[in-house]
Formats: sequence, C-alpha cells, structure tokens
Amino acid sequence: MTQFEWVSMAEIIGSLESGSRPRGGASAISGDIPSLGGEHLTSDGGFDFSKPKLIPRRYFASMKSGHIRPLDILIVKDGATTGKISLVRSDFPFAEAAVNEHIFRFDLDQTRADARYVFRYLHSADGQRAILADFRGSTVGGIGRTWAKGARIPLPPLPEQRRIADILDRADNLRAQRRRALEMLEGIPGTVFDDLFGSSPANTIPLRDLTDKITDGTHQSPKWAPEGVPFLFVSNLTGGSIDFTTHKFVSNDTHAELTRNTSIARGDVLYTAVGSYGIPVVVETDQPFIFQRHIAHIKPKRGLLEPHFLRGALSSTRLRRVADRVARGVAQKTVTLGELAKFEIPDIPMSQQCEYASIVKKIEILREEHRAHLATLDELFASLQHRAFQGEL
Repeated sequence: MTQFEWVSMAEIIGSLESGSRPRGGASAISGDIPSLGGEHLTSDGGFDFSKPKLIPRRYFASMKSGHIRPLDILIVKDGATTGKISLVRSDFPFAEAAVNEHIFRFDLDQTRADARYVFRYLHSADGQRAILADFRGSTVGGIGRTWAKGARIPLPPLPEQRRIADILDRADNLRAQRRRALEMLEGIPGTVFDDLFGSSPANTIPLRDLTDKITDGTHQSPKWAPEGVPFLFVSNLTGGSIDFTTHKFVSNDTHAELTRNTSIARGDVLYTAVGSYGIPVVVETDQPFIFQRHIAHIKPKRGLLEPHFLRGALSSTRLRRVADRVARGVAQKTVTLGELAKFEIPDIPMSQQCEYASIVKKIEILREEHRAHLATLDELFASLQHRAFQGEL
C-alpha cells in the first residue's frame, strides 16, 4: 500500500489569484483575448469555448493577476457551480487567456506536486468536499482564498503521483469516448428537424399562439433545506434531458408555496434563457422540482404543439440563430420571455409532428442506453479514484 503524506493545499500552491474584466464586461466581440468564467469550465474538468467571452489585448496586458498558464488549475469561486474545476492541459487551445473575477487560478510547486494528480484529487468527491468546506454565504455564496489552507490532500512521492494520474487519465478517456458518442446523439433531433422541415419553412406561427403559458422559474431567494425538492439551475439542463444532480433543495412546503401558480407537468418544455441560453428539454418525469428564473417554462397547447416537436424546433439551426440574434446583455446573454414568445414555429400538421416525435423517441432510447453505460463507467471511475487516493492502486 502506497504511503501518503496529508498536506494543506496552501503548502503546495505557488500562486493563487482571480482575474477581472474591463468595465462593461466581456462579450464575443469586445476583444481578442479569451476571458474564462464559470460557464467555460465543464463538469468533466475540460473547457467549453462554444460561447467565448473576449477582452481587449491592452486590458489583458494591464492585468496584474489572472493570466492563465500551462498546468494551471482553475476553480469556480462563487455562484451555483462553486468548486467546479478544470486543468489547463497541453491541448489548451489559446497561447494567451485570462480568468475573470469568478475564477481562481493557481499553479503548484512542481518539486512536490504533479498538476494532473492534484487536479484528479480535487475533482474527486473527497476533493470537492475539501474545497466546499470553505463555502460561505447563501444566495450567491462562494469560497475565499482561505479554502487552500483548510483543504488537505494525500500526497505520495512525485513518481507515484504521476503513475496514479496516468491510470486515472486512461480510465477517464473511456468515459470521454462515451460522452462524445452521447454528444453526437444529442445533436440528431435538431438535424432531423432541419432535414424534415427545412431551414426556411413557408408557414409559421408565433410560439405564443401555440402555448398556454410562457413563464420562468422562481424570482425569490428560497429558504434552503438539507434535502427535499431539487432546486435546478441552467447547468442542470444538459444533453436534452434534466440532470437532477444538485446541492440545493427546498422543503415540500416551500416548493408548494413557490409553485402555487405554476405547476410543472409532463410534456412541458424548459428552455435555458440566460447565460448558456438556447437549450430545450421536455419534462418527462413526475418528480417534483423547482428551478431558477434563468430557465423559461413553456406549456404547449395540447393538440396544437407536440412537445418533442417544439424541442426540435427550438434546437433547429434557424431558431438557434434567432436566439443568438435576440440575446441581450454583456456579462450574461439573455433571451427574454417576450422574445421567446415571438419565435416562429413551423406550421406542421399534428400527424407529422407526431411522426417526428416518434423518431426522436427512438433516438432517446438509444441515448438512454448510452447514458446507462456512461453511468456504469462513472461508478467504476469513482471507485477507482477512491482506491487511488487510499493508496490501493
């Protein structure tokens, strides 16, 4: 069994700092140097640059902290995704980039710690608990620089760190391949919609005329409970489905109070409207839940609009472009409920909508099989991580 020395992260961190943005924020057209925020870090420890935020080169040069370097580890420091972590590997696509004020970046004393090993530990369940032990605040809480003093890590000799990191990297690659297959399947409904109904339909109807209601999630700051009804954020709508993994819950009484005028039912459609906007999901569960106001809630009129057809329309190339055009804001792009209500939906007979839905449901069955396989791989990987940091590999 490998012998570990438990040390404070503060002992092996070289520099720990956050970044900034110029007045007015950053957007896709406000500069030429990438500025990374929490939305650019992915749950698997990688990056998503599909919606870049840029800062001017002159501002980047004036920044006293926050420049990203190879083998840096980045951690979301506040908000709903506090603790989300990514590693700047050799395939990071930018020679120059920075973090904004919502991200901590840090490097390591390379004579004592391997960046891949430290990332793997902090990304594990035990590592996440160590980071979030410093979490403070309620509505928009986060961690401070003191997280590094309290977070402890099991540290074997450097050669052993590298061996463990190699094993975990190879195992994680299997999960990455399954995720890529899922991503390909996720894009099929929109592609099929484009193929069947075209990119320029002759007749369309405004979404508001095909729905009973277009609203959004709760605007109130709820009273949190240790368990109960899941509270979902934009990040919980992913891959065409709802991910109920969350650290936020409300009591049944609070849920009843906040949803008194807005019941969520099977066949409703949720649509991310702020930040990572443009993701539609059909509600296909009776499980109670509640969600933030950044998510739009659409109730299609039964007999006029099939929910999966609506999801396909919102995923189509044409309406994704419309969303990009009408999205407003600098720090967080927003598709307002008013703009969403104007979206033009192809006027297609219900029989053809149902045929499309039948195709999509077959794709969903295949996706569920892939998701189940990925879930098994995730469980095996978590077990492997646990053994690795117990010195059992």
